Amino acid sequence: RENWRKDFYERFKKYVANCKTMREAIDSVNKNVRDELLVDYNTKREKPDQAPYESMRQHMASCSGLSILLTDAFRAVGIPSRVAGTPAWYDDRGNHNWNEVWIDGKWRFTEYYPSEDLDKSWFLTDAGKAIKEDLRKAIYAASFKPTGSYFPLVWDKDIRYVHAENVTDRYTSLYRAQLSAPPADEQHVDLRGQGACREFERPCSHQSGRIQRRGKAVRRSQHRRYARHERRTHLQGREEPVVHSKVHKRQGRIGNQERGSGRPDHYLEIVYEVKIFIQLNTIFMEKTLILLKPCTVQRRLIGEVINRIERKGLRIVGLKMMQLDDAILNEHYAHLVDRPFFPWLTASMKSAPVIAMCVEGNSAVTVVRNIVGATNGRKAAPGTIRGDLSMSGQENIIHASDSIETAEIEMKRFFREGEIFEYPDPLHDYFYAPDGD
Repeated sequence: RENWRKDFYERFKKYVANCKTMREAIDSVNKNVRDELLVDYNTKREKPDQAPYESMRQHMASCSGLSILLTDAFRAVGIPSRVAGTPAWYDDRGNHNWNEVWIDGKWRFTEYYPSEDLDKSWFLTDAGKAIKEDLRKAIYAASFKPTGSYFPLVWDKDIRYVHAENVTDRYTSLYRAQLSAPPADEQHVDLRGQGACREFERPCSHQSGRIQRRGKAVRRSQHRRYARHERRTHLQGREEPVVHSKVHKRQGRIGNQERGSGRPDHYLEIVYEVKIFIQLNTIFMEKTLILLKPCTVQRRLIGEVINRIERKGLRIVGLKMMQLDDAILNEHYAHLVDRPFFPWLTASMKSAPVIAMCVEGNSAVTVVRNIVGATNGRKAAPGTIRGDLSMSGQENIIHASDSIETAEIEMKRFFREGEIFEYPDPLHDYFYAPDGD
């Protein structure tokens, strides 16, 4: 529906310009596609079959929309790619789409939120149990030429013009290979479904007192908390949660029902991953920039303002005091340079240090703007930060980014690499419902 190829070529050519192999190019595009397009998984998107610019305008897409974006990005720079997926998992939990790329004479899979390697992802456990003979529960890959088969689209079951290949055998083979070749010194536990994390709190005999997690030893109680956090972040995207957690093998051998563990197939499975693959843990989360102005610093209101932001449920992921200079102010207020009050504005912003903050939360940009209130403190609604604490249009306590795009720019302006942090949020479930709302 859209002429995206030239634009996507201009956007992504820089990521492959210095790549020497197809694999380097694939990894480079895959790693940068989200930051380049600023689109995240969100089921609140307008429609399931969005074209690229429809997703980019909303900054959200379903797994189908994300897969279309990534395949278009690959194709724009000459990487053969196609969309793959299933109308329904083997147990009818829902559908999912992802991407395949052609490399070294064969198709391999990846997705918008990539794992560390091709043919590795949280969903392989489910894709490996697909049913080839069942049109709803098979795995398909889109084809440009007629194949005698079609890609069943869950949003319109009458559509037959999307040609496809039934590639179920390849995924079931990958899954069997994964089960048969675990690492010699590690085992992994697959936690999913209702109550899985509670089950894990009654550890089996193979679990030691301390668990390796991303290379760092932590107590089992901490690990359980992280597991609950990761399971919940999958639920935000309405995907079935799958947590691959590394544990030391203490004694014996763990396995699924076929291996005689006595536990259900969905509880314990040996898998080949060596990392925790959490693909969707920032599904609804946004980051935005806040500046507490010199008037706030001088009036000793820093704690008051931060308290209001944190009480709302927003999480601080970057915080520092800094003295602004003409260079950064000219950039930040470039749209006001020609206004008569600009010299006074910059003088005010240099009169004392500011507090730069990066905060994170569901719809953080909008939430912060609502907390802050109208620009002029005299007109701002009571209960807002400016409405309660300011009598001015300039000495108005706080600056907040006005859009996701602006927030991305301003965070890079005021924070260097490594100054914005990612860390577990054990209180997330007390702020949001399981679906992220």
